[in-house]
Amino acid sequence: MDDRELDDILKEIKSHTDGGESPEDALPKAAKEDEPAEKAPVEEAPAEEAPAEPELTVTEETPAEEAAEEANAEAGLTVTEEAPAEEATEVLTDGAAEEETPAEEAPAEETGEPSREVPEDEIPAEETDILSLIQDEPDGTEEPEPADDKKKKIIIAVIAAVLVIAICVGVYFAFFRKPAEEPVTTEPVTEITTEAPAPVISDLNPLTGEAGFSKDAIGKRPIAVVVENEFGSNDYAQQSRPQWGLEEADMVMEGETEFATRLLLFWADYTKVAEKVGPARSARPPFIRFSEKFDAIFIHAGFSHSKGDYVGADSVFKSDNVDHVNLLEYSEGKYSGNDKSRSIQEHQHYFKGESAPDLIAVNKFRTKANQERYTHFAFNEKIENVGEGKAETVKIKWSDNAGKRGTFKYDAEKGMYTTTDFNSTYGTVEPWFENIIVLADNTEYIVKENYKGSGHSETYCNYKLDGGKGMVVSNGTYTDITWKLENKKIVLRKADGSEVKLNPGKVYIAYISANHNGSYSAEAETAE
Repeated sequence: MDDRELDDILKEIKSHTDGGESPEDALPKAAKEDEPAEKAPVEEAPAEEAPAEPELTVTEETPAEEAAEEANAEAGLTVTEEAPAEEATEVLTDGAAEEETPAEEAPAEETGEPSREVPEDEIPAEETDILSLIQDEPDGTEEPEPADDKKKKIIIAVIAAVLVIAICVGVYFAFFRKPAEEPVTTEPVTEITTEAPAPVISDLNPLTGEAGFSKDAIGKRPIAVVVENEFGSNDYAQQSRPQWGLEEADMVMEGETEFATRLLLFWADYTKVAEKVGPARSARPPFIRFSEKFDAIFIHAGFSHSKGDYVGADSVFKSDNVDHVNLLEYSEGKYSGNDKSRSIQEHQHYFKGESAPDLIAVNKFRTKANQERYTHFAFNEKIENVGEGKAETVKIKWSDNAGKRGTFKYDAEKGMYTTTDFNSTYGTVEPWFENIIVLADNTEYIVKENYKGSGHSETYCNYKLDGGKGMVVSNGTYTDITWKLENKKIVLRKADGSEVKLNPGKVYIAYISANHNGSYSAEAETAE
């Protein structure tokens, strides 16, 4: 469409408007049919670039011009008014710069689509908004609300509804829903209060505090073997001594049984047990329960049986689910042997220490130590005094009922204590200990009638594990202590409540009676 044809359309619209017709009725049908399906660009551009849509700009508002603008809007033209209506010229824009050159009409046949009348509801929303803002000059008559104003209100209502929904969704995600990348978690209370701390990996022997512990034994369970001890001058008592393996044990506990004492020999590394350990003897409940405080695998030869008021070792094994081996259940040779140099059979039997790993494997015992049940005494990094008192001689009494009396002497050159208590006419032994611990506990005596059908009674000593007083001796010094079970483990404390630290080295523990006149003392060497 050229300039001349456009002028004819404008004049015809003006004449119809002056005659009372609406601008839409006044628009020539030919003009509508000649409108191309797509707007032609101002300048010829490459096929891949889409032309910008022309804008509609109006500077003066008269009825005739308003009708012309509506027609031009439908035709996709933009008109800028710079003169009276009869001298109006059109300026087309290409979105980048305005040019006052007439636009060339794109032939309809090039689009491949027939010309059609553009319905009112297909007018672009932004152009409709602009037209709806154009108001006629007042002429004294009230006109009905334009359809475009209704559309505008509908659009505003829709936008408002969308905004309300968006706000609600935003509030929901902000306050009621956690982002997927921030899963709900709780503080790991388990790592702090409910789980036992992981064992410290080091080369320190857990029973002696000494360096050079095998890396293969770190975190493994210790082993404990019940060994006979009789105190007296008669041949029966003499044959129970000296004990095999006593010098090699990491820790020794000596406690009261039936009017005598027995030993419990511990090794932290069950692959390093002495070749010969004995005489191996039967289990008693106090020894079983003491070994449990170190999570030890328990080795014995026989056990006491429950009867009447007496709760024997057989019941404790079951109730406490103890991993134990009764050497009497195995034939002699592989795991145990008999030393015929001693004539009394019960003092001949011994455990073959090198068989411990195989014996544990055959019984499918757990080998990893349960740290929640494994007592670890605290150790100094270097040798220190444990107290102010001098301790060159240590004397121990288990009770009025037990005949055993113990005496240990300090060797300042070696920095260790030794005793002759385990020597006999059958030989001598020289065990050395860097640390001596005395634990006084409440005990009770229980009589079992008709022992083994003999018609005689037997009296057993049970320990209560109540805790109590005691003493720690090391490096020629001593300190008084209190001891108790804390979380199923033995803890040694000084008078001020601090934990006692031992010196690195072997440990001897005298487990005595507090309520049956057990006693202990540490003395300085008397000058002659």
